[in-house]
Amino acid sequence: MAPIALAFAVLDATGSVGSLALVVGAHSLTGILCLLFGGVPADRLPRGPLLVEEPMPG
Repeated sequence: MAPIALAFAVLDATGSVGSLALVVGAHSLTGILCLLFGGVPADRLPRGPLLVEEPMPG
């Protein structure tokens, strides 16, 4: 639901489809980079210390 709300917020604020493409592209790119760089330690390190180090969402 967040990408849809983000799209409407950008369109409402700017009215520009180019701005929408830039924001959605940046949002997607950050998600992909976090998955790639977060997956390496998750695969190679033991699970216990990783779970202790990660903050709980709140």
